[in-house]
Amino acid sequence: MRVADAAAKHPNLKLVGVSKYTVNARAYLARERGIPIYAEKKRVDSFALAGIDVEGGIAEMVGESDLVIDASPPTKGLLNKQSLYVPMGRAAIFQGGENPQIAETSFNARSNFERAKGMKYVRVVNCSPTGICRLITPLVEEYGSACMSKVVVRPISASRADAPGTLGDDLKSILPYLPVQASDCPYPSEVHAYEVGMTFRWEIPEKEEIREIFRWEPRVAVLEKENSLQEMISKPNAFEFDLYATNLHLDTYSVSDHTVSIALSVPQMSCIVPENIDATMALCGTLDKAHSLKLTDEVLGINRIKKKMEEAFAC
Repeated sequence: MRVADAAAKHPNLKLVGVSKYTVNARAYLARERGIPIYAEKKRVDSFALAGIDVEGGIAEMVGESDLVIDASPPTKGLLNKQSLYVPMGRAAIFQGGENPQIAETSFNARSNFERAKGMKYVRVVNCSPTGICRLITPLVEEYGSACMSKVVVRPISASRADAPGTLGDDLKSILPYLPVQASDCPYPSEVHAYEVGMTFRWEIPEKEEIREIFRWEPRVAVLEKENSLQEMISKPNAFEFDLYATNLHLDTYSVSDHTVSIALSVPQMSCIVPENIDATMALCGTLDKAHSLKLTDEVLGINRIKKKMEEAFAC
């Protein structure tokens, strides 16, 4: 529902509706918000019994749309692509749970917006690679694409265990110049925490320089309070707003030889909402990167959220 809500607020988008396969809390929420609901023909009666009006079938919704943001459970997106989007000639945005081969490219708005322009199918990577790309890309823009000889991303957890996953592959697909080693978080959580070690070839960014670089990044909140990371992990629901931004914990900054280490915490529920909206702008080709990100940030109030987070976790 977060993506649908964001699309409904966006001045360049018209939300046709949402598709639902079952009667659940999100279906009632869509009804309360006046969002048209579409469902499989065979399930219309179950929605009617629950007091939820259905506008039509899912194929009808796709037919009325120019583009579909597919937030289906993993692997369901491929079935939708084969049965609906390709036969009907509709563009689609898939989520990180799908195989990367489902799309022409994997997508992160801050890192490869221009690559996706004019494509028909893209895949928005999951929250963790999204958050790490938001850290790496501004640093690369500041110090050069060859500035890092190695990047190691490790989950911060009690076990320090490495978990198999797609994090490393997703980072390499978006940042192909990046010599990265990455392990996924080994546990489900509303906030994933990572230690990112970046080995610089030449100039090593100091703490003050990192603070200044990310001062201008709306989707990265710079948290400086001591033990801010532990607080974020232990109280992920302590805020009255969606955490669209990635949290950079500047109090964890350290340098050893040429390696800068710093911790990130990445909200797992809302981090990719702005990415999906920017992906629609890239596919439609109506806005360039700078204007798309700025407008999405304004629609979702991301600058305000960044400010609140930084004030709450100031030194």
